[in-house]
This record gives sequence, structure tokens and C-alpha cells, in this order.
Amino acid sequence: MNKIKIIPIAAETFGVRSMATFVSTENVRILLDPGAALGFRFGLFPHPLEYSTLEISRKNLREISEKSDIIVITHYHYDHYTPPFERKDNLWTWSDKNESEVIFKDKVVIVKDVENYINYSQKVRGWYFQKFLKKIAKKVITGDNKEIKLEGVLMKIIGCIPHGEENSELGYLNIVEVVVDEEKFIFSPDIQGPISSKTLKTIIDEKPQIIYLGGPPTYLSGFSVNEEDILKGIENMKVVAKNVKKVIIDHHLIRDKEWKNIIEKVATESKNGEVFTAATYVKKPVRPFESIRKDLYERYPISEEFKKWLKKSNEYKRNNPPPLD
Repeated sequence: MNKIKIIPIAAETFGVRSMATFVSTENVRILLDPGAALGFRFGLFPHPLEYSTLEISRKNLREISEKSDIIVITHYHYDHYTPPFERKDNLWTWSDKNESEVIFKDKVVIVKDVENYINYSQKVRGWYFQKFLKKIAKKVITGDNKEIKLEGVLMKIIGCIPHGEENSELGYLNIVEVVVDEEKFIFSPDIQGPISSKTLKTIIDEKPQIIYLGGPPTYLSGFSVNEEDILKGIENMKVVAKNVKKVIIDHHLIRDKEWKNIIEKVATESKNGEVFTAATYVKKPVRPFESIRKDLYERYPISEEFKKWLKKSNEYKRNNPPPLD
């Protein structure tokens, strides 16, 4: 891939929940899903190291947005865009209107349709976000199932993709295809493997040379996600790896302590030597903080000030940043 350069900006293997990715071509620069967040796991709030990483991720997103001509939002989960909250959310996203404006001001923003193939929570988030965007963005385009041509670059927005299994309660999303001459990259967030056979067929039929996909949430297997669906997501990743030259796997899968074994199995059984995580693809240290949160608390004891902050209400924590010094 000489004409399309792919640079993950934030990801689970970087230490936060995200699939934010910068795609650079000779004439057009595209920022995909510029969001970052943390989550509650193992009965624990994020460790100070995770908050420090979120702060760095926010800085990196601000800087890369300056270089971007187009920003694409595939769906309205908080780790996939920068929500314009009235007050800064210091607990999960470190996002507010000011942060959102820095990312999206004067940009062409391609968004997920809020009227079709969307669940209620994303519809509300998307409506509010688009109302905000129309005041600050250069242009807002509903992207679902459109082809956009710009200076030698074809962007194909493929809509009606389920967030995991068919008819998922989590709704639908868009996947993004970037094509320059004979080179083709597919960005497929939150497809969870894919679990959906239709999503798998869509990917294979498009014949990309490289794909960045969200792996299945194996840490939720048997709880909020059916174990059979999880196993299907893993098997379908192998099918993708058999058919696509380079495969980047990250996101939900990396929240499982066993993520490395699963990715190695995908690479081995597909006989594909170019299966990466976001971090290994750009040759950065792998920092799967959420999956090792218990270990972080043991290895790096928290300060008394941070302990006091943890004991406060969630409302307090949202309105007051954690003490990280």
C-alpha cells in the first residue's frame, strides 16, 4: 500500500477505547471515528495510567484533526466520536463542546444517518451532535450508501451494517472504504469479528488489500453476548484473514486478557503472517490497559488523593478531574 497510508491514532492496544484512524493519501486526508473513552471493568474505575493515556489520546486527536480534510463518523457510540457535552465529562470521555469544536470546526464531516437503521439512543445522540455540527462544521453530509470522489480518492460509505450480530439491539453503523487506483482499505468498526454473515460477505466481496476491524467482545461471552455469536465472530475473522492480505484487529477483543492468543490463532489458522493489532501495525508498545486493570492497581498503587476522588459520587467525578500528579 503505497498510495494509502493508515495510521491508528487511539485504540485499545494504545490504552483507551477507540478505533480513531488517520488515512492519508497524496491529496486527501481523512480522520475516521475521532473518539476515545474509558469504561468500568472488574468492579474498578480506570487506573490513573488510563486517565493519563486518555489525556494523551485527546491531545493526539486534536493535533491530527488539524491535518484532516474530512472526518467520518460511523456511528454514535462515545468512543467513536467526540460528543459536545455541555460540561466536561471527566469520568469516561474527557469531552465537551470545546473539545468537540476543536475537532470538527470548519471540517467536512460525513455522518451516520439518524433517521434510518439506528436505535433510539444513537438517534438521540446523533440528532444532538448534528445540530451542534451544523453550527461549526464546513459541511455535514449524511454518508450512508454514498460514493464520494475527491481528487483521485473514492470513498465508499457502506451502510446498514449491524453492530455485531444481525438485528443487534446496539443498532447499525457504516463501514468506510477508501480507494486510490488499485489500492483499497476498509475501516470496519464494531462489527465484532464480524459476527454477521452478511457483513462478512460484504467485506469479502469488496476485495480490500487491507482492513481494520473491530474484534468480537469475547470478555462479554455468555453474559450480554451469546457465546455462539462470539465463536462465530472468531471464525469469521479467520475467513477475513484468509481473504485479505493485511488485517488489523483491535477494539472490543483487546478488553479480554486472552486477546493475544485469539489473534495468534487467527493468524496461524488462516496462514496469514500479516495480522496485526493497531499498536503492532505502527510498531508501538502494546498497552492493553483495560484488560489488565486489576494488575495496574497492584503494580502501580494509587495516591491518597486519587483514592479520595474514587470515593466521591459519579456526578462529582464527572465534574471534577482525577488527581493524576
